[in-house]
Amino acid sequence: MKLIIGIINKEDVQVLLETLSQKGYQVTTIATTDGVLPDAKAVILTSANDVQVESVLSLIKEICPGRTRYSNPLPPNLQPGEIFLPPPLEQHISGATVFVLNLDQVHRY
Repeated sequence: MKLIIGIINKEDVQVLLETLSQKGYQVTTIATTDGVLPDAKAVILTSANDVQVESVLSLIKEICPGRTRYSNPLPPNLQPGEIFLPPPLEQHISGATVFVLNLDQVHRY
């Protein structure tokens, strides 16, 4: 058995939870705050047999794509008469960061 921990964008959480549940996986989320994980992330937890891990990873990859975000940098201190607006910065945001850990024991009560 493996424990799959995924840090994903909050926009993708509901669709991922529903898809994994429909496929028969037990999955849950952990609430996060901006101080712990910036940029609106969520943590999901699920377990899978060794042969099911690739299936779960492919679902996460399909449902949680990377995104491009544009942010406006702060303009430098301007002197009177100067006009300078820097262009927006393009940043790639990963869709998911996933950890797969070995489980020695799993107990369901």
